[in-house]
Amino acid sequence: MKRILFFILLVASGILGATQARAQGTIIHLDIDTLINFPDSAFNGQIYSDPIVVRNTGNTPYQGTLQIAVQVDTNYDYIYFNQSFITILPGDTVHLIPSPGFTFDSALFRTGNNVVVVWPYSTQAITVDTLIKNVYFYANPSIGVGEVSIIKGLKLYPNPAHDYLEVESKEIKLEGVRILETNGRLVSQELWYAGEKQRISINELAAGCYLLEVTSTQHQKTMLRFIKTE
Repeated sequence: MKRILFFILLVASGILGATQARAQGTIIHLDIDTLINFPDSAFNGQIYSDPIVVRNTGNTPYQGTLQIAVQVDTNYDYIYFNQSFITILPGDTVHLIPSPGFTFDSALFRTGNNVVVVWPYSTQAITVDTLIKNVYFYANPSIGVGEVSIIKGLKLYPNPAHDYLEVESKEIKLEGVRILETNGRLVSQELWYAGEKQRISINELAAGCYLLEVTSTQHQKTMLRFIKTE
């Protein structure tokens, strides 16, 4: 209830501020220009710490503190929140770096697809545009072969691997995979005709730890970790 009241007050203050700004013949209008490397898939405990680019598209400089609010369903938090004083001239941008970083967690996100709304927030009289992102959230990603998975009977091998991976499920047909870095950035994806077993080339990947998202023909998804060796 407190979060809902906060949002109502936030919206009301934004509308009032916009009315006051226009009445004075000036407009301070801030947009989220870019969420750099914001993941389209995330897992519980993953931290987002890349820059957030905010643009002043109004005709008046913005001076003051600024936060970046995020809403998922009726839940609210901040990707960026501090009391640093900043200035953004009309047409200019500023890069805000979350510190210590925004954490994806199950208190805010639910398992599955989440519609995420992001916007600049200030106590000053400003107007804003929201940015909408879709994030698929894994509350409990599998660590490797043998873990409980959404896709029944799913196996991944070899792991670690150098040249290729094989995914297999004798119970449910597989449809495709996506390979992501551990920060959620998409590296590659493959779609197949329905099959029980598929081979995936990983020759081009740099050595390190990755996430493999497997999708079944029944629209089930499982996230597995694997290691690419030198």
